[in-house]
Amino acid sequence: MSNIKIGLVGVNSPAYYAKEYRVYEQSVKGLEALGKKYGFDTVCFPKLIETADEAVPAKEFMLQEKVDFLLIQNAAFSMGDVMEVLANTGLALGLWAVGEPENENDVKLHSLVSLNMYTSIIKRCFKDRQIKYKWFFGNVDTQVFIERFKPTILALKAINKLKNARICWVGSVAPTFNNMKPDLNALKERFGVNIDIIPTLKVKAVADSLEKKEIDEAGENFCRGIKKINVTKEMLSKGAVVYTALSKIAREYGFDAMALACWPDFQELFGIVPCVPFTEIYDDDNIPVSCEGDLQAAITMLVLNAMTGNKSMVMDFANVDIGRDMLLLWHCGIGTKDMAACCQDISIINHPMMNRKMSDEYRMGLSYDYYFKETHVTVARISDNGDGMFFFNGEITNDKCTGFTGTRGWIKNINFQGEQVSVLDLMDTVLTEGIEHHLVMAEGVCGNSFSEFAYWTGGKVIKPSRYRNYL
Repeated sequence: MSNIKIGLVGVNSPAYYAKEYRVYEQSVKGLEALGKKYGFDTVCFPKLIETADEAVPAKEFMLQEKVDFLLIQNAAFSMGDVMEVLANTGLALGLWAVGEPENENDVKLHSLVSLNMYTSIIKRCFKDRQIKYKWFFGNVDTQVFIERFKPTILALKAINKLKNARICWVGSVAPTFNNMKPDLNALKERFGVNIDIIPTLKVKAVADSLEKKEIDEAGENFCRGIKKINVTKEMLSKGAVVYTALSKIAREYGFDAMALACWPDFQELFGIVPCVPFTEIYDDDNIPVSCEGDLQAAITMLVLNAMTGNKSMVMDFANVDIGRDMLLLWHCGIGTKDMAACCQDISIINHPMMNRKMSDEYRMGLSYDYYFKETHVTVARISDNGDGMFFFNGEITNDKCTGFTGTRGWIKNINFQGEQVSVLDLMDTVLTEGIEHHLVMAEGVCGNSFSEFAYWTGGKVIKPSRYRNYL
């Protein structure tokens, strides 16, 4: 994925002192330094704009450069007709005022007043166009500017990650999981993702063509660093077949993520539950995999990965401890080993539920079993084809290390953008809103960026409700 492009245009009126104070030049330099730190490229128009006529080539330049975000800096006061040109680019806009160099005598820049006029022009004169913008204040090296700019950068990175991303969808959604059925056209229109529908029989055909050497190498890789392996060699071999086939398909098509219906086809065609192979695709090939055919979870994984720089996991809202005000996030064995509390504690096991009421000979692998490490996390879900955006933050605790067999962790200190939320509040929100039953968890705190991602993509943030004993 290439860096996002931040366009910068400076505006000024000759009666003010932007040139004398070198406001624009210093901002260009500072923005380029931030770009090196946070991973974006800066595209700057070479001179300050003073008239509406001069704004026209600046607008055309930014469109030609295909910037992801256009920062319009009021280096000093500027006339409103300049804004009327620059606002009509179709780009996401940042409107920026800098601080005054002194707080007495004659005003030197009048930047904030100009910003006030520009935002009002958008709201009052262009109501019908629904132009999206975010305002910024402060010199480029100030904390107030940087802290407000960071969520924007992370949101734009996620948006850029989704543009033309290729997602493999195998087996549709798991049977009867109708709440997760996506609208492919809506997802394409909103996020720009491309979804390739691959039949499970295609995976079987590739698997049947594999050589023994490839399978053996993959099987050995499953076991590397794992101290507890409680499945048969036959199950490991079958898992290696599935991993190698999916890895080949992913590389052939250049997939960025995969949404795979892990049942019933994989049991019927391969005789396994593929939690471990799916995880290996993620950990070894760096391709996020959501199970049970959950496309929106796969898209959410790409978003959280881009924002946090860490690997995310598909989770179930599995249990609550009301007395301790905690939530158990769990799944039956998929995830990323990066989140394990300790590599020594990872086990490869038979699936904890599949065929468990039958005799041992019918048990199927391959699942992981481990606790999560203690860390801060963001939990999120792109819901309803992007119309709804749900997220919260919390901390994983290994206190008592309980939880169901599989990949799991208890979440405490649940909060929404810094506001504490009880587990009953959270449960009421999920169940009242009918949020799809997979949540995506990633190490790191990026709720503000996820909220801004919702804004730029046209989704509505689902805020936590407050639990009551009545409707």
